Amino acid sequence: MSPSVLDAYQGPVRDEYARRMGMWRQLRRAGGPLGVRPDVLRELRIYGAAQGIWIDKSAATNSVSPDGAGVTVALMHSGKVLPDDLTDDGLIHRYPHTGRPRGYDLTELRATKNAGFLGLPVFVITVAGARGALRDVRIGWIQDWSDSIAAFLVAFGGIGRPIPCVGEEPGRLFGRAAAAGELETGARATASPKVSVARFRFDTFRRHGYQCAACGITAAELLEPVRVAGGGPADGIVLCASHSKAYRAGLLTIDDAGRVVVRDGVSARALGVTRAATPPQHRR
Repeated sequence: MSPSVLDAYQGPVRDEYARRMGMWRQLRRAGGPLGVRPDVLRELRIYGAAQGIWIDKSAATNSVSPDGAGVTVALMHSGKVLPDDLTDDGLIHRYPHTGRPRGYDLTELRATKNAGFLGLPVFVITVAGARGALRDVRIGWIQDWSDSIAAFLVAFGGIGRPIPCVGEEPGRLFGRAAAAGELETGARATASPKVSVARFRFDTFRRHGYQCAACGITAAELLEPVRVAGGGPADGIVLCASHSKAYRAGLLTIDDAGRVVVRDGVSARALGVTRAATPPQHRR
């Protein structure tokens, strides 16, 4: 990390940033970040619990966040439920819903937002190796979130190249100047302007929700964002696997209002389409 970027962090936040940088260096010296044994992650305090969000209260991250919730250190993505949430350039990480007393989940939620507000990197851990015995680790930045779809957008990058957080919510704990996106010493310039795969998926789900535009199915495991032909880089629609295949086969199209239109000569009933718009030439 260049000294100018590090200098943008002050007090306890600077110390915590430096601590995470040190953890990353130790991980690399231990043979990481790919194919690491779980016990190595525990020894380095990168991860230490069987849960999706790791805060590490013993590291005194409470003092870094004024709300006392701490700052998330690591996110675990097992890939068992929604493997498509992980892409080469980022991760959609679901809000915690563990069945524990609600206060635990809320603390982890706040701590992860704090990582975004303060511009602190998190370690994203995925399962690797034969029989899932090893772990791969990436550097992630909490770039955005949506309470409506209960998910965070995590962008992958280098530990010395902060990616701005654009997440907003009522009662924001920290002013914009405290977020990574407002650092005046180069953090903003390191962010990529292109729309990433993870960003496209996140924005499409946030815009349309978890519901197939053709049939109304709401099971997240069966849904995928689909790019609309002729649209911009962020234009997409949510379809289930069957109707996504029908769209690619040309049996369905999407009109300018984002509604599903069944191709002429094709039966909507045969395709299981229950939410199709009337094609323009058939409207009265």
